[in-house]
Amino acid sequence: MDNVVSLPDFEYFKGMKKMFPQSDYPFLNCSYNSLLTIADYYHKDTFSIINNFVTIYRFDKNKIKDRGFFKLEVVNFKILDEVLAEIGITVNPMLPDTENLQSQIRTSLAKGNPVAIYIDLYYQRGRELYYFKQHGPHPVLVYGFNSSTNEVYIIDDITEYKKYTVPFEEIRQACMSEYIEGNQPRFLEFTLNSTYTDAGNIEEIYKESFNKYKHVMLNYKSEIMEGLQSIESLAEHYEDIIKNEDIIETLSSTIYRKCSEKYRLAVLFLHNPEIAEKADEVINTLLDGIIDDWTNLRAISTKAVYSQRFNHESVLKCVRILHAIHQKEMLFTERLFQLIEETK
Repeated sequence: MDNVVSLPDFEYFKGMKKMFPQSDYPFLNCSYNSLLTIADYYHKDTFSIINNFVTIYRFDKNKIKDRGFFKLEVVNFKILDEVLAEIGITVNPMLPDTENLQSQIRTSLAKGNPVAIYIDLYYQRGRELYYFKQHGPHPVLVYGFNSSTNEVYIIDDITEYKKYTVPFEEIRQACMSEYIEGNQPRFLEFTLNSTYTDAGNIEEIYKESFNKYKHVMLNYKSEIMEGLQSIESLAEHYEDIIKNEDIIETLSSTIYRKCSEKYRLAVLFLHNPEIAEKADEVINTLLDGIIDDWTNLRAISTKAVYSQRFNHESVLKCVRILHAIHQKEMLFTERLFQLIEETK
């Protein structure tokens, strides 16, 4: 038996890195970024994955002292497994136990199939906000195993998607956590569907995909527009919110999800000349401004949290930024819907 089994050509999804070279932003979240990586590995078109969501701002003042008080929620058009199936990739969920987890990893990789293992972030070293502090499910992509050193080869955001190794015992402990049980399958194997064949003209497929995007976006229009008020609600309560260190992670998530929207729009325009011709610089300029404002807000908030200096001037500056974001989001969203509605 070979000591090392691995997928030598396995690389993470680089679309976001190409657009934002100074950052390690995932596309939307760890699940989406993982599936885009899998699609790239199997040389499948990623457009249907990239085009499978809308985002809606949410605010809950009852959670200000806890978690989840504010978010840019990702709403899927379809279950992600279904989207993968449409491009010829099958997801095989498994429930390995302590005894066969290692052999299952090796078996899948030996067949050339990458796997995702759900771990409890409570046990992931380097995960500052979680390590031995709080629980949270998270998929890591496994592309290799070394039986001599008993190490697992992984791609994950914790190293900015650079390949790294982890002792198998750490993965076993994080995977077999009681927290993971009941949340989702611990182990996902990704395989090619041997009966799948690409069908249809690629441009027609892109056009149909945009029509689906248009239909879903219009269905969510009222909810999306109403959700923008959540930014103003965040501003209203920011004096209390800035004292909760979870605001740093919350703002980081908001930033990379807005960056993901920028990437998705770029792909939509690229594959739909009709909408690209109607798109103007106003949309891109506003979106860039929104991303810059959220980034500036995070910088000010991070400094306040780590210094524990929550003075009135800092809070006021944050509130002004939030008001500016709300105004830009209103203009951006209204212009985007105008563009969508004008496109046949």
